[in-house]
Amino acid sequence: MLNALYNEEVNNIHKCKSFISNNVAKEANIYNICNKLKVILEDWDTLLTQYEFTNKDDKKYCNYLNYWLHEKIKGNYCRKRTIEFLYDEWDKINEIFVKSSTKCSHKDFLVSENAFIKKKNFFDFIEYYGSIKSKLDKSDTSKNEKYCKYIKNHFKLYFVMEHEDICKNTSIYNEEISIFKNKFIDDQEEVEYLKKTCNDKYLKTIENVYSNKVILNEPNEFETYKKEYVSEGLPSHEKYNEFDNKNKIDDYCSYCVDLLPYEIDNPGINALCKIFAKNLYEIKSKRDRSENCSYFYYWMYDKIWQNFGSNSNHINNKQFIELFIN
Repeated sequence: MLNALYNEEVNNIHKCKSFISNNVAKEANIYNICNKLKVILEDWDTLLTQYEFTNKDDKKYCNYLNYWLHEKIKGNYCRKRTIEFLYDEWDKINEIFVKSSTKCSHKDFLVSENAFIKKKNFFDFIEYYGSIKSKLDKSDTSKNEKYCKYIKNHFKLYFVMEHEDICKNTSIYNEEISIFKNKFIDDQEEVEYLKKTCNDKYLKTIENVYSNKVILNEPNEFETYKKEYVSEGLPSHEKYNEFDNKNKIDDYCSYCVDLLPYEIDNPGINALCKIFAKNLYEIKSKRDRSENCSYFYYWMYDKIWQNFGSNSNHINNKQFIELFIN
């Protein structure tokens, strides 16, 4: 949308030249982006009126500008420094040129590119949700599965963002988590609507599955019998019990962040990963680590099979298992 708000050629006689003098970004497109930002900010009120944004939802359209800017510099090799300079220019432009009381300010997007992509995808989802919902309400339900899958994927995204913040003890996704909870968790009408319109299995999972609580599936009768009557008298029994220890596994959650998207459909995979990471870390510091590693290898595959291999002849058919082992 913002590409329609200005011509490609813009006046470039202002502080954006600091990009060149400071060697922050020699690429011409960064210089042009800075100039375009100046044009937009100087004419902010005019643009809102010109494009009939009559409700003057300044925060909403200011968000558009923020996401547009970061989308433009995605993949830049010195992205962090470029953002810092763009923010500095943004502040100067607002201070010197913009006299309106409704001026647009930058958001704090000094986050990793990976985190920004998650934020942008979530922002787009919230923006599109009303339109998707109107399509779900139509009599033609042939495309409902596609829309419901899109919704499900972004429920997964919420889950990933929430538990990344928990794991890393950060608040990077606080705004997104709050918006999601307000719209989908606390609003029972919305929850019931989605349960009625889409398959509600994933909704229940998102509400009930938390990485600190979902550890492992309970062993079935065969596994209980095997442990009690087969393994107990063997030297491996003590080792396996040691590997089963879940104490302080959350200290190892950072090794398992990439598995969070799979947790929704495979409850327990993230917690199992944390147990594996804990054991591998502890084995490294032991004198008999070669022997421990052999025991661990068989214990690990047994755990994967118990929890995720029951419906498949080959556990490596599952994408998350390959990611898990690697």
